[in-house]
Amino acid sequence: MLCERLDAQAQVRLAEAAYATLKGGEAIFLDASSTASCLARRIVAGTLSLKILTNSAPVMQLVATAEAPNLVLHAVGGRLCRNTASYVGPLSVRSIGAHFVDKAFIGDSGVAPDGVLTTDEGLEAAVRAAMIEQADETVLLLSARELGLRARQVIAPVSSVALVLAHGLTRHEAEQLQAQGTTVRRIDQERAQCL
Repeated sequence: MLCERLDAQAQVRLAEAAYATLKGGEAIFLDASSTASCLARRIVAGTLSLKILTNSAPVMQLVATAEAPNLVLHAVGGRLCRNTASYVGPLSVRSIGAHFVDKAFIGDSGVAPDGVLTTDEGLEAAVRAAMIEQADETVLLLSARELGLRARQVIAPVSSVALVLAHGLTRHEAEQLQAQGTTVRRIDQERAQCL
């Protein structure tokens, strides 16, 4: 699932923009989204020293097998959700609650018209909500296809997100999203390459 979606170019650009927000020495959450997996590939190719906490099995595998002594991996355990190749459930939420991080990177979340982040997987929604709660700053990695999408489970209000890195949004859509209490940066023109 690493950078393999139909909108892979958007994911790569979002991953590059997200990587640019990082500083060495930070602790971060990466959720189980395909966009966060693309960010993990970029992190592994980079030189920043980071502590990565994730519930994503593909990200765990990527970081664990990388020759990257600058990265420290903390795996969030729980019940394996085969749909998302992620660990979810009460154990996952408790594990996340035991950590504070500088940034949480959340992707593949719909933003409903009323400004609520949503997902179809209920247990994944609880994990993402816990990540947002424990992070000093949350960064939403958003492609245009996710704007206006209302899935079945609420994660959190978009106002709980400090920064939205957005690909494919019109200026008007970005302004509407920003009016709901977050900062939006459109990254459409940035060139990127998934490593």
